[in-house]
Amino acid sequence: MPLGTSILASGIVFDSVKNKVLANAKLYLFGAHSTFYGIYYSQGPLDSTVSDSDGKFSISFTADGNSIDYGLQLGVLEYGGYIYNNQTNYVIDNTQPLFKFNY
Repeated sequence: MPLGTSILASGIVFDSVKNKVLANAKLYLFGAHSTFYGIYYSQGPLDSTVSDSDGKFSISFTADGNSIDYGLQLGVLEYGGYIYNNQTNYVIDNTQPLFKFNY
């Protein structure tokens, strides 16, 4: 996205397995880049937010011009191949951990 583009995401964090909203869930914003092999959401986290007591969240970011798209990841950060998860009140779907904006 072009430098200076305003990005806003908001919604409710919901655990469909336990059928409840998730309060105090961390969400991380990642940027995407394109290579010969495809699009990867690995730039970041660029910003983060926490859901409120009703599971509602909002995150606002100004594009730095280095990412072609953005995605949100729920409570999971990967450091050196190890998954770090500081949330214990929801089930993580590792098959699709990132919610993509455009792709």
